Amino acid sequence: MHKFTLAATVFALPLLALAASSPCHAQSIGSLLHSVTDTVTQKVQQKIQDKAGEQADATLNGHSTTARRGMPRITGGFDFSPAPVSLYQDDFAATAIGAMPRPWKTNGSGQVVSVQGFPGKWLELSGSSTFKLSREHRLPDRFTIEFDLLPLAETPSDLNNPLFGFAGDDRATDYLSDGVNDGALNAIDLLFFNAGSDVSVYSGASGFNSNPDFNVQGYANRILHVSIAVDGNRERVWLDRTKILDSRMFQNNPSRYFFISAPMKYDHGAKLLLGNVRIGGYK
Repeated sequence: MHKFTLAATVFALPLLALAASSPCHAQSIGSLLHSVTDTVTQKVQQKIQDKAGEQADATLNGHSTTARRGMPRITGGFDFSPAPVSLYQDDFAATAIGAMPRPWKTNGSGQVVSVQGFPGKWLELSGSSTFKLSREHRLPDRFTIEFDLLPLAETPSDLNNPLFGFAGDDRATDYLSDGVNDGALNAIDLLFFNAGSDVSVYSGASGFNSNPDFNVQGYANRILHVSIAVDGNRERVWLDRTKILDSRMFQNNPSRYFFISAPMKYDHGAKLLLGNVRIGGYK
């Protein structure tokens, strides 16, 4: 017997007894008994309807309620492996504070600095400045690059949009602001100023264009490690072990030089620092 029906029966027994002993009240008690029974019946019917609704939801579009509770979390792998042959490596330890590292050149200015709370030395990138390695560091067809970025700012938007990528020459006379002009082949733009789209990837060489989802704003005053692997025309990029790019970014370009550009301007004393650069190749 359903629990609501049982409750109605138990409640009704004393009322029946009272009706038998007091005929003058039989009509009013009978009405009360019918009211109680109707109330319990309504609750039972509502319970049945609710259960039917749950079952309908469970079979909606052929899916179970388990599937409707949320998708399982997907965990991707980090398959970057540094190339075994060292082509260039610098943590700026041998460069004096305030000096510009010899292998680097720029259309603007830069200096090696130390930062409280962050070990080692860092290359401070002045606004509207693009930095490249010298001609002897022309990159081969297959190589890897790793480096650390340290964005310092009161708020992430003060960093505007620094970028890095590859150019077809080692000239440092022009500021590279994207991945297509002034000899640039491709670029990854870190859009600290834009909370809606944090990264922009564009290749003038292949025409590739995308906006991968990565929260660069969470890296203000925190080290962001960048890993890049290039194999022919294919380029893969990871930001702090999260892959944001795996696509054709070159068009059989014979010359490839790494570059990094500070934003056109900083706000409220913000700075972008570069550190721990490692470039590897293969025999």
